[in-house]
Amino acid sequence: MAASSAVTGIVVLLLCSPLPLIQYILFSMIAAPFSAAAELYTHNGNDTVTVPIVVTIVLAVLCAV
Repeated sequence: MAASSAVTGIVVLLLCSPLPLIQYILFSMIAAPFSAAAELYTHNGNDTVTVPIVVTIVLAVLCAV
């Protein structure tokens, strides 16, 4: 899950953000374990809601820094 999240994050950031490529890679590699953990610890199919929220929060914090 973490690997697929990292790859997906890089592609999405590459298409939707004006940041340099190195930041896409770093942000995706940092956000990926958080999304994997959110999916692991979320029960009853609620990961559909929690994973995007967690990733959004992580990326918002990273972009604010």
